[in-house]
Amino acid sequence: MFILLITNVRDISFWLPYGIYTLSSIGWVIVGFFQYVTFGSIIGILYNSLFSKYGTPKVEPKIKTYGILSGTNAGAIAGLIGGVMAFLSRVVGNNIGLFKFLWDFPVTPIIFTYVAALHILINMLWGAVFGVVYTKVYSLVPGKGIIKGLSSQSS
Repeated sequence: MFILLITNVRDISFWLPYGIYTLSSIGWVIVGFFQYVTFGSIIGILYNSLFSKYGTPKVEPKIKTYGILSGTNAGAIAGLIGGVMAFLSRVVGNNIGLFKFLWDFPVTPIIFTYVAALHILINMLWGAVFGVVYTKVYSLVPGKGIIKGLSSQSS
């Protein structure tokens, strides 16, 4: 269910404010639900078969957790920066012909500001969510400093 949240639900949270893909967003979540229930079931079966064959380490790692508020704040700040960069990349991409904006009508300054603010707000909200998750798994992620935040390896 967590994978569904960070993939499908996060994706449609960016689509819906623009008023597009509303019907397909519902389908996206329904298909994603069945996709990840199947995925989770397969992972569970594989985990059980590998666990019975190889067992687990005798010593479990001690997991330190950190305050949720610190993760929320750090995630929101990272989301703010990410939202600004996402919107700027959208503007630059449109101007160089890489992709077009999400609309086919003339853009007024009010619409432009609305879209920029929405991009930033949605990224801040998701940044806060991921910041909270990160506080719970921080000690399991290898590395130090900024490398720890960029790490995709497991310890």
